[in-house]
Amino acid sequence: MVDMNPNPHISEAVTHLREVLGWSQTELAERMGVKPSMLSLLESGRRGWTAQRVFSAAVAFNCPIEKLMPDPRAPHANAGPAS
Repeated sequence: MVDMNPNPHISEAVTHLREVLGWSQTELAERMGVKPSMLSLLESGRRGWTAQRVFSAAVAFNCPIEKLMPDPRAPHANAGPAS
């Protein structure tokens, strides 16, 4: 599996939804089929989100995957300087 580019939007969206639902990291990790330590790394941005992990989170939340992904039309805050 290839890690997607680190994207703070995904981590923030997952953490926000988890907290809104009142779920612990352990509960979401179980629903996603990952270890709680992995979810902690994902939410903190220390591990990249693979397509499979984003899909697993969307299934766990019963939401469209687009809800977890950044809007491609939005300006990229992490874009490097223009050359």
